[in-house]
Amino acid sequence: PLVEFYTMRIRAEASYIIHRFAAVHVIPDAMNAFPLVHLMEAFDHAKSKLERTVNQLRQRIQYLLDAFKKRRQIVYGSVRQSSSSPIFPIIQSSDNFVMDKAICLKY
Repeated sequence: PLVEFYTMRIRAEASYIIHRFAAVHVIPDAMNAFPLVHLMEAFDHAKSKLERTVNQLRQRIQYLLDAFKKRRQIVYGSVRQSSSSPIFPIIQSSDNFVMDKAICLKY
């Protein structure tokens, strides 16, 4: 929402500048329209860069949210290294990963 607010603000400022520029400049022929076209291309380039940045941020935030939303259950298993090995809790995630402090296996 915060990034969208800034996007809306940038678009509003860009449209304000374009309207002011168009109101001040009288265009008698096609060659005098070049500054306006150049200005609109610059705004379009800035808009595309901003959209790419916002999309990258959204992908990273969505990845973090999905990682925190995964259901985890504790499964008790034993590591057979010796006859007196203790029972360690193994955290099993919903995407078939078994995680322990020393064990990280995908099966």
